[in-house]
Amino acid sequence: MATQLPLFTLPGFEAGADMTDDQFKFVTISEAEKVETVSVAGDTPLGVLQNAPKAGESAQIMQAGITKVIAGAGNISAGEYVVMNSDGTAEDAGTTASEEVVGIGIDGADDGNIASILLFGAVIERDLS
Repeated sequence: MATQLPLFTLPGFEAGADMTDDQFKFVTISEAEKVETVSVAGDTPLGVLQNAPKAGESAQIMQAGITKVIAGAGNISAGEYVVMNSDGTAEDAGTTASEEVVGIGIDGADDGNIASILLFGAVIERDLS
């Protein structure tokens, strides 16, 4: 069962678009200083969206702690490093030579389901080459 334990949250950022379907996805900050769902795998994540705001509403973001996330096509496994996808979901890092790790899986989930991860609060570059 997915659980949460916030250690550091970022309240008060404005949602740059309707994010009602993006709860528990990774978000980033735009040049207009508004929160938006990650749209490129290499985006710098601000954290994980904790609520489901409409455009212009306050977006609550967890930056570090144990958070719920939506699993992507690569699934999430307990004890495995986790990376984010280009749609804001998360998946196991796998064996790719170089990826930006955002956390460790606490429990597992298949594509589209909710898992818990230990969110690092900083992106860690992993190089297996």
